[in-house]
This record gives sequence, structure tokens and C-alpha cells, in this order.
Amino acid sequence: YKPVQYEPEVSPGQAIFGNTQLGDRRRTARLIETFDRMRRHPGGTLPDKLAETRRAYPELDTLPALCAAALVSLVNNRRASLKPDPRRLEMVRVAEALTQRARWAEIPGHFRTMKRLWPQSQGLRDRRDAEAELFRRGLADDPRY
Repeated sequence: YKPVQYEPEVSPGQAIFGNTQLGDRRRTARLIETFDRMRRHPGGTLPDKLAETRRAYPELDTLPALCAAALVSLVNNRRASLKPDPRRLEMVRVAEALTQRARWAEIPGHFRTMKRLWPQSQGLRDRRDAEAELFRRGLADDPRY
């Protein structure tokens, strides 16, 4: 693993997410701003969420950055529990798919299937779609996959 080197005039969020197309520039700008704000506060939310995500999904650090960001966002919203519960089914399926690189392309579908849990909450449904797209783009943009 080689740490990413950033140009001083480009924030880490811009370097990682700057070319991401999430439907509109404002959404991408908010993602970059949130990522950079969280990085400026070590010991705060981002390190905690990364640790929580790694506990549920130990393969996190082997994923392309956009895929990892999608999982951190998911865990931020849903927590990292993989207990046997019908409401956690897709979270468990993501964990199972992560164990075999050949199955990583299934993961965006699991994000989208979670929308069944919130039939009346368009905001959460949109969030799952955005995370699915982020994960898909991470795989598509990374030459290793």
C-alpha cells in the first residue's frame, strides 16, 4: 500500500472525489467539503467511522478510494452491525461479497436493495443510490478492477 501524495493546493477531498459525478456539482462539492472538514479534526468523526467500518468490513483498505468512501458513508448512516436480522440482510451480503474480489461488482446492487427499508423516505433512498453509484464508479475508475 502506498499513501496517496497530494499537491499542496489541492485538498485531500478534492484529490479523491474531485472527478466524481454524483448527479450535480453541489452534491460533489458537499462531499469534498465534508471529507475535508472531517480530516481537519483528528480523533473526531472520520477516524471513528473508519475504525467502525473496518471492524465490519476488514477489506476496506484494499478497495479503491471511492468504494471505501461509499462503505464509510453507509456505516455512518446504518452503523456497522452484521447481526442476523432481516433489516441487516444487505449489510451482511456486502460483507460476504467483499471476501471475494470477483463478487465486488454485486455490492452496488446490495446498496440499492436496502431501499426496501425506507419506502417513504426519499432522502435515504437517494443516499443509497448515491453510495451505490460511488461504489460502482470506484470499481470502474480503478484499473486494477
